[in-house]
Amino acid sequence: MAADANVTELGQIIAGKKHGRRSASDITIADLTGTGVQDTAIATLTRDRARAANAGTIFES
Repeated sequence: MAADANVTELGQIIAGKKHGRRSASDITIADLTGTGVQDTAIATLTRDRARAANAGTIFES
């Protein structure tokens, strides 16, 4: 993949602004890494919602 290749973000597909795969032969490449701040914010939100819903299992690693 060229450094200047046109890419579509997952959010653009979900929002209906861009098309994702159009056929079974299309290839999807996903880079699901974020910054540590983003990952921590998502984990914190998930934890808070689980607590509010009294869902999930608490464990220690």
